[in-house]
Amino acid sequence: MKAFKNKNFLIFAGTSTIAEALIERLKIFEVNVIFTSTSEEKAQIIKNKFGYEYLICDATDFNQVEEAFKKSKEKLGTIDAVANFSGSILIKAAHQTSYDEYLSVIHKNLTSCFAITKVAPKYMDNGGSVLFISSIAAQIGIANHEAIAAAKGGIDALVRSAACTYAAKNIRFNAVAPSLTASNLSKNLTSNETMLKASQAMHALGRIGKVEDIARACSFLLNPDNSWITGQIITVDGGFLLKNKVKI
Repeated sequence: MKAFKNKNFLIFAGTSTIAEALIERLKIFEVNVIFTSTSEEKAQIIKNKFGYEYLICDATDFNQVEEAFKKSKEKLGTIDAVANFSGSILIKAAHQTSYDEYLSVIHKNLTSCFAITKVAPKYMDNGGSVLFISSIAAQIGIANHEAIAAAKGGIDALVRSAACTYAAKNIRFNAVAPSLTASNLSKNLTSNETMLKASQAMHALGRIGKVEDIARACSFLLNPDNSWITGQIITVDGGFLLKNKVKI
């Protein structure tokens, strides 16, 4: 896509499986990418595969996030788009969730997005796009999802507020809200055949998501041609919400 060519992207948690699928698409579109990771070993694998440079960064740390923006801008000249794939999955009822587990879910999912929102306007001089990953758990009641629902619900609200606050700077904020997707984060769920079949049956299209499904939605929102879209949570769920809405 011509609109992507030579644009400069900063991708947080770029070693996640969905981030890797997006990076693969961006490579085809001739995008310049710097990605972050907390793991030198995992980052080197992505660098060897795609040739992109990386920074070691904990996306929940405000100072480290700002340093990542600063170094990326120094190297790339401008930052046209930012995506955050920091996250976690915790399937537990609230009464079974420890304080540390709760904080971990909130920090990995919501705090990382807030840190990026705080810093992005300072370094995105020419406007651009900021993308987060939400979840259908923020849109419909799903048992044993209290912590992740709280974190992802916070992301949805953050996206809408930030889209208003930073529209004057021409910075767009959007999110993709997937249903269950086969990734490293969900492998404990998807590797169980019984649980997998039950999950597939909960989706109108009869399957769970692939990382490519989510990456395509991400690239759509990051595409400069779609610069009149902001404050939106795009659901990519294979029809999960269609089959599972509460009937009154």
